[in-house]
Amino acid sequence: MSSDWPLKSIEFIVSEAARLRAEIGKQRDGGFADDFLNYLPAADIPGIIPIGYAGMSEVHKLAAEAIKRRNLTGHIPVEEAAQFLKKRISSDIFGSDQLIGKTEIDRILRDCGRAMALNCEAQTHFFPVYLMKDQEPETIDLGAVRFHSKNGFQRVWRERYPNKEQLDKGNPDFAKFRNETLDHYGGFSWIAEANIEGCHPKIAEQLAKSAVTSAVDFLHLIIGAPWTDRFETNPTLRADKSYYHLAVASKSGLKLHKSTGRSNEVPLGEAWPGLLEDGDEAYFLSQAHVILKAKTVPNPKWPLSLRFLDGLQWYGEAVRDSGHASSVIKYVLCLERLLMTDGKEDVTQVLVERASNVGMPVRLRSEKLRTELSEKVRQVYKLRSKLVHGSLSPNDPNVTKGLKSCRELAERILKMYLVAFRPDQFEDSTFNTKKLDDWMNGTKTKIDDHIRYFRSYQSPRLPWPKRQNEARNDK
Repeated sequence: MSSDWPLKSIEFIVSEAARLRAEIGKQRDGGFADDFLNYLPAADIPGIIPIGYAGMSEVHKLAAEAIKRRNLTGHIPVEEAAQFLKKRISSDIFGSDQLIGKTEIDRILRDCGRAMALNCEAQTHFFPVYLMKDQEPETIDLGAVRFHSKNGFQRVWRERYPNKEQLDKGNPDFAKFRNETLDHYGGFSWIAEANIEGCHPKIAEQLAKSAVTSAVDFLHLIIGAPWTDRFETNPTLRADKSYYHLAVASKSGLKLHKSTGRSNEVPLGEAWPGLLEDGDEAYFLSQAHVILKAKTVPNPKWPLSLRFLDGLQWYGEAVRDSGHASSVIKYVLCLERLLMTDGKEDVTQVLVERASNVGMPVRLRSEKLRTELSEKVRQVYKLRSKLVHGSLSPNDPNVTKGLKSCRELAERILKMYLVAFRPDQFEDSTFNTKKLDDWMNGTKTKIDDHIRYFRSYQSPRLPWPKRQNEARNDK
């Protein structure tokens, strides 16, 4: 692309505006009216300057270029920069009699980038979440994301923001809204905190929500799916609100059912806080500190962390999904994202081979155990294929029967990732697909050189939840 393309874009926008102006009053086809949905605000006078869909596309290209020149790609929504450019193009191009050249266009783009940079600042976002009823420990620290109990959140808020008047900016309406918001948060047992650096507020909120979801996915993995499948990252009601259900039976008449939101907050018992301090789980938390950083910055350059988080996302969605068939598919997608590096490969064979190698350290393998693990992977992938290709009903009993195996395999490979790769590898910008492919191909003999045995995937670490007979906990 030539260096003068921004000037050519402006010239195209001007020509589109002239074309549409000439069309006014003429007989026009149905598509022409759509062009008037894309316009610039008229400079100094009421009205609009239609530039058409093609012209607006050029505005967005220029907006992306302005952001790029300021090294803010991913930090600023392109639409925000486009809004700035619409006004400047209207005033400086259409509202001026002077000739516009490359220098003037560069200045407009530079001004746009500067204006957008002013909207970038460090932000801390808080989100109410459904976790457990237990209020200990006061804070669960995963690095970029922290979960605060109700008392912990109140303490953090008092210590960090003692000056309420400064937060309210002297606006009584803002003070009222703050109190309403804090009252709403007070209805939840846990509040998530995510810290985002140097982004536009819209981007920062998106990153923070994504980071909190990934942090909850880590809790699913560390604590265990049967204890955490009701964790929720985006509750719409306070935990003390009630849910109602109405039905009418043909013989017995009206049926009413009421349940409270607190049913989503699972009691884990007094022993659970110590779990996070135990050897394996503490190590997983330390890896979470490293990996979750990739969720708090735009355009992260850590391929291995991103791949792991992709797999973890499929796993977390499977855990929270109430549908058994869709959970099976998501668990297998987790495995594929973690183990596959080339779409042209024989998926089944490569998945079986790599899962068998990565799923167990060399010194613990025997031919019998390896055969059992390989067969388990084959059966899991066969179940997924039947569902995807329509040869098996999602309501078939074999789906529920195979769900536990799918979950256990996904958990095993996720945890082996955490112990097989060092923190510096998760932060290595050069650890691309080719390097991972080479690593995978060497796991049969090399993985034991830097892997440690862990026991947490072998047996439950907490008393089995009282809800164990419910269908969802077969996962």
